[in-house]
Amino acid sequence: MHFKSIVILMSFIVGFCQLFSQDVPSGVEVDKFFFSEKYPYSKPLISPDGKYFLVTTEGNFGIYVFDVKSERLKGTVRPGARIGFDVTWSDNSEFIFFKEKVDSYFQVFKVSLDDLGHAEKISTSSHTTQSIALQASNKEVLLSINPSNLQIEVSDQSGRGKYFLTSDNGRYYAPVLSFDKQYVVAHSGADMVLISMQDPSEKKIIGQGIATCFSYDHNLIYFFRDLSEDGHHTTASDIYQYNIQTQEIKNLTQTPHLIEMWPSISRNGVLMYEETKHHQVYLSKLKK
Repeated sequence: MHFKSIVILMSFIVGFCQLFSQDVPSGVEVDKFFFSEKYPYSKPLISPDGKYFLVTTEGNFGIYVFDVKSERLKGTVRPGARIGFDVTWSDNSEFIFFKEKVDSYFQVFKVSLDDLGHAEKISTSSHTTQSIALQASNKEVLLSINPSNLQIEVSDQSGRGKYFLTSDNGRYYAPVLSFDKQYVVAHSGADMVLISMQDPSEKKIIGQGIATCFSYDHNLIYFFRDLSEDGHHTTASDIYQYNIQTQEIKNLTQTPHLIEMWPSISRNGVLMYEETKHHQVYLSKLKK
C-alpha cells in the first residue's frame, strides 16, 4: 500500500473513532436499545419494577406496552386516542393511569397490565396522573395547574383542603412530585423550579430543562435540556441529573450528535430514555 493511501486510511479511522466516541454516552452504560427509524415511538416510561415500559406515538396517540426482557409488545391502550401526554405507572407496576378528554373535560382512567383492553374511569380531574397514582388515600396530596392563573394547586381527591403551592408571577406547567411527597419540581418558561411541600417559600430555580422524574431515594432529579442551532428545530439534547443535597448538575450522556430526551428510572436504578434522531429507546445503567 502506498504511503499516501495509508495516511488517508488512518485519517479516516481516526475521524470515525472520534465521531463514534462523541455518540457514546459517558455517564451511563447502555445495556440495550429498542426500535429503529421504522418505529417512531416516543416518551418511554419504565415501570417501577423495571420489567415493562410504555411509549406513545407522534401526537400522543395511544399507549404501547413492551416487555423489557423479551422486547415484545405486550399490548396497546386506545391507539386512536390522544392519551400519551400524561401517563404514569402505579407504584406496584400493576396499573397504568392516563387522561383522555371526553366532552370537553379531562377524565382519568386506570388500566390493568393484565387487561390493557379494559380501562376504568376513576375521576374527572385536572390533577396530574402521577400524583393520583402516588396517593394512598383521599387525604394524600394531588397536584394540578390552575387554568385561570397557571399556579400550582394542591388538594385531596375530594377537592377539600385546596390551596395554592405557588402564588407568584410564574406560569407553571408539568409539575412532578417526589415519591416521598416532600418536593415538587415544576416548570416556568425554560426554568425548572424546585419547591418544598413543607415550606413553599423554599423555592429555587435549579436550571433550565424539562424534569421528568425523581430518583426513588428522593435525592436526584432527572431532566433533559435540548439545544437548537436555528431556534426552530432541536439539534441536540442530553440527559442530566440534579442532586438536591449538593445542588450539583451532572451531564449523564454528553453526546453532541444525538437528541436524548424523556428520562425515566426504575426502582433498581435502570435509566430509560429516548434518542429522538434515530427513534430508539435506550436502557442504561448509571456509572458509579
